Amino acid sequence: LTLGQPLDRIKIEHQSNNKLSNKWYQNRSLNYWYAGNFTSIIQRCGIYLPMIYISNNMFDKISVKATLTPTQELLTKPLFVSGVITPYVCFFEGIKTAQQKLVYTVTRISEIIKFNVISGNTSRLFASFIPTYGREYFFIMGMCSLQPYLLDMTYNWIISSCASAFISQTVSQPLDVIKTKKELFPDKTLVGIKKMI
Repeated sequence: LTLGQPLDRIKIEHQSNNKLSNKWYQNRSLNYWYAGNFTSIIQRCGIYLPMIYISNNMFDKISVKATLTPTQELLTKPLFVSGVITPYVCFFEGIKTAQQKLVYTVTRISEIIKFNVISGNTSRLFASFIPTYGREYFFIMGMCSLQPYLLDMTYNWIISSCASAFISQTVSQPLDVIKTKKELFPDKTLVGIKKMI
């Protein structure tokens, strides 16, 4: 996660429609590359992955009682797991993007929350809920449904994992771009929609 943080930083810049030159890369400090890294670690390691596996196991117990077909489980498991994790993913992703793009004059998690509460703008912390849910749906489908399905077909853990990761990342990428745009331009006016596109 920490090693991949600079790549996430570049991704955010590209999604913000910034043209990145060689000079742009050279003039960036270590603090710039790792802006929002602590937020990512808390979100991904402390909450995200444990909650995925907890909610996945919860669904497995429910699906056994409901006797779902494999196809039904393939489609409905991501709906359930994404519904569990999306609220806090949306919250933390919004804060991380704000830290990376310096949306506010403050950068600490507690300060960003306080700023939005005082200004009566708490909805901004969840501005990207719908595209985040869509993105997480495809992530979870790849991780919890598609990978086990492909593993049963190929009997190869590496092939099934790489194929499911490639498919889920490719399908969810447009939603990830919309999510970032929505975090940066949360207004619902026509101008905001144009900026998202």
